Amino acid sequence: MIRRTSRHSVPARGTRTAPVPGVLCVRASPTFIVVPRFRRARTSGISTLASLDTDAPLHELIAPVCRPVRWKGRRVRPLRPWSKEDGTLFRAISRGEFALGGFRNRDLVAHLFDGGCDRPEQRRRTSGRVTRKLRLLRAHGIIRKVSRTHRYMLTKKGREIATAILDSQDVTLAPLEKAAA
Repeated sequence: MIRRTSRHSVPARGTRTAPVPGVLCVRASPTFIVVPRFRRARTSGISTLASLDTDAPLHELIAPVCRPVRWKGRRVRPLRPWSKEDGTLFRAISRGEFALGGFRNRDLVAHLFDGGCDRPEQRRRTSGRVTRKLRLLRAHGIIRKVSRTHRYMLTKKGREIATAILDSQDVTLAPLEKAAA
């Protein structure tokens, strides 16, 4: 018997849930074997690599996020891809450790604010700042919320935009002059 489990599901009588949400339980005789879902990991890694190759010009990729949008009835400011603040945000959400499992507010606090905060008042302030940054990214379609969790994942569009921005920040003028000549 194969059963997918989640944090909120109630197991049926005679079955057993896995200790980790999102794994498969396979019943083999009287014992259960826990089988991790490797397919998701493989396809997610492949799509991450595929985002590096796109034919669209840079201005076509980035232009939509450089305009203000309305999200849930409120105006959300445009992204400033080459500013220091938004650049570090793109760098943080594009880290490889977040490619499969996503990231939480707490994860970004550690990367954006040099290891987090000591005092509760300061922790609350930085958490609020990251929450507003997450709202900004969600409004522009860069990230999506994983349902029933506190985690966020990069969308395909977000992966393309983040990769384009980060790659364009590291380009020097010499290769561009050679390509133009």
